[in-house]
Amino acid sequence: MESRRALPRLSFTGRPAPRLETVAGDYEVVDLSAEGVRFRVTGLNGTGVTIGDVLHATIRFPADRAIEIEGQVLRVSEGEAALRLTHGQERLALAPMPAGPASPRRTGLLW
Repeated sequence: MESRRALPRLSFTGRPAPRLETVAGDYEVVDLSAEGVRFRVTGLNGTGVTIGDVLHATIRFPADRAIEIEGQVLRVSEGEAALRLTHGQERLALAPMPAGPASPRRTGLLW
């Protein structure tokens, strides 16, 4: 089966996640690519994000690195929202990623 995503996504499972900072609140980034960002909207912060909203935000990475972005909310479901970037994607497409290299996926049990 062919992947529906054209660009690779950087997942933050098992390591410190960047924060998506907006005027409405701060959110934990689940994953990101040069085209978009997926973030958690559970709890009180989730009430201010709706489909169609245009968000102006800062992605704040560990080690105090930051990227200004803008994008439109495409989806809000199951405690997460997806944002398609309209500004800032050129910074996310640069290598190395501001968050550092992707961690290799581990499989199996960890002792």
